[in-house]
Order: sequence, then structure tokens, then C-alpha cells
Amino acid sequence: MLIKDLMSPVEVMASTLSDIRVVLARNSDALGVLIDSSGEPAGLVGAKGAWPAVLVDAGRQVEAAVLDGVLLDALAGGIPALVAVRGERARTVGLVHADRLLPAVERSLLDRGAYTLHTDHKPHGDRPGERRPSRVQCHVCGTPNVFPHGFPEDPGVCQGGDHLFVAFWE
Repeated sequence: MLIKDLMSPVEVMASTLSDIRVVLARNSDALGVLIDSSGEPAGLVGAKGAWPAVLVDAGRQVEAAVLDGVLLDALAGGIPALVAVRGERARTVGLVHADRLLPAVERSLLDRGAYTLHTDHKPHGDRPGERRPSRVQCHVCGTPNVFPHGFPEDPGVCQGGDHLFVAFWE
């Protein structure tokens, strides 16, 4: 099964947080994707909070995706959905809600055991697929910062300038 088989449509995509919040005010269950000036995801926004845009390739095998430590950390951290993307430019094609992935995570734990998590384990000899970075827009300058190994506790200096990075939701 592929990630795209678990996708649902994105309720709202906008380049400003205020545009997303207008839609969320009408639908408290909706999730919005904050996009940067190039159209790539830069954050995930919902009525209950905001999170990094944790990207997963829509064509990736679900079994390989649930073994990815970055994706597992995001799910364990309470992110409500992953942003499914296609292509080199990371075009948003949908959302994969956490509750749709949990059965695959549980099967993976039962089949392989917890010792294989957070490794480069290749299930059944299959290539694990391309890992996509997490992306978060800076509140100060609007530059999307790319975090290849998940969103760090202390992101340090913004990739767009000489100031400390501040996540768009702060």
C-alpha cells in the first residue's frame, strides 16, 4: 500500500497564517498547510495548534514510511497529520492523518519488534524510499527552514538570515 492510498485532501492551503485561521474559525476539525513563496509546505496549522510540515512522499510504501524515525517521532509527538508531497519541488497533494497510519505502525511493531525502529533497517530488502525533510516557516523573516532530521528542540540561527529562528506559530 502506498501513502497516497491513505491521503485525504488538504482543507486549506495559504501563504499566511491569518488566511488559514479564517477557514479554521468556520471548521474546527480542518487542518491547513502554510505554504512558502515557492508553493512548498512550510507548516501545518489546526484549531489545536501548529506544527512543522513533516513531509512524506505520496508514492512511498506505507510499510517503509512507518519505519522512518523522523516520521515516528512526529507521530509520537502528537502531530495530527503528515503532509503528502510529490516531485522535487515538494508539491502538496494531500494529508495523511495520524489515525490512518497508526494501524500500520502497530503492524510494524508486531512484525519487526521495537529494536528495528529509528534505524536504517530495510524491510524485506525493499528500499526505504526517499526521506523528506521537515519544513517550518520563520516568524521573523518568513523564510522556510529545512530540517532534514525532524524539527529540533533548539533550531539555532535562521537559514534565511542572521537572527535566531522563531517558528511561525510562536
